[in-house]
Amino acid sequence: MRLRSRLGLIAGFALGLLPFFVPSHVPALSRSVAPRAQVQGVFHWTKDDPDFGGLSGFDLGPDGRHFRAVTDRGHTVTGTLTRDAEGHVTGAPSGPMTALRNARGKPVKGKELDAEGLALGPGDSFFVSYELDHRIVLYPDVDRPAALWSGPIARDLNTLYINEGVEALARNEAGDLYAITERSLAPGTGQYPVLRCRNGQWTIPFHIRKDGNWMVTGADFGPDGRLYVLERDFWGFVGFKTRIRRFVIDGDSIGQEQILFSSLAGQFENLEGLAAWTGPDGAIWLTAVSDDNFSPFQKTTLVDFRVTE
Repeated sequence: MRLRSRLGLIAGFALGLLPFFVPSHVPALSRSVAPRAQVQGVFHWTKDDPDFGGLSGFDLGPDGRHFRAVTDRGHTVTGTLTRDAEGHVTGAPSGPMTALRNARGKPVKGKELDAEGLALGPGDSFFVSYELDHRIVLYPDVDRPAALWSGPIARDLNTLYINEGVEALARNEAGDLYAITERSLAPGTGQYPVLRCRNGQWTIPFHIRKDGNWMVTGADFGPDGRLYVLERDFWGFVGFKTRIRRFVIDGDSIGQEQILFSSLAGQFENLEGLAAWTGPDGAIWLTAVSDDNFSPFQKTTLVDFRVTE
């Protein structure tokens, strides 16, 4: 994001000063939420390509290896994560950074940029949300033009400010597409609407609670059918906080909320994309990717979590 990049520069510089600025009471506050997702590993992802960085959308195949990612500057990349016997990421070999296309088949540019959410579709297809010109599109494959998917809800999305659009996309086993915005469509209500597209029809079947300054950044459906939501809070000079919540969806209702993980400020980079899959031990694993905002003070990282019941 263009606006977030300024925050990223501040945060990246401040991380080096973290030991001097973290108040002594912060760890106790974070531990008040008992985590049900344990960190399994952190991998620093690099790629010799000037277009690499700003990863905001990320999704994995069911094997936890084959991935696609999209960037703030309108590119996508695919590859395969290499993992050791315990499932820890050891590498992320990938293909070239490829420009995403608009409805005319031309590379996105200007206000068409800032891809944020990503959800894999059938075959080689994938869905992407953008938040400068707010929209959700379907790519039949990477070489074909974008097909507008959010026409019926365009008016609702256009009520959002720049950089406050659809951050999270998730597609369930039945093929329903869910979208969650970074900010509420109804400010002051303390809730995020969860938009759903089923058989081409958009509705808002339910909402999820918004807490304080937490903002949704990513989501995915797990092998258990539950919705996993990634959130971020920004603590000024200290850095970013990360939280993961889980929900059960039953028809047009959502419930059984659980906070699985809540980090210390500055513990991780700016985590924005989330993918859920079955790990090598049969448990549900979550993989999050960070947006480095194309800043030399930040890193692109992959963080694996293992969910325990």
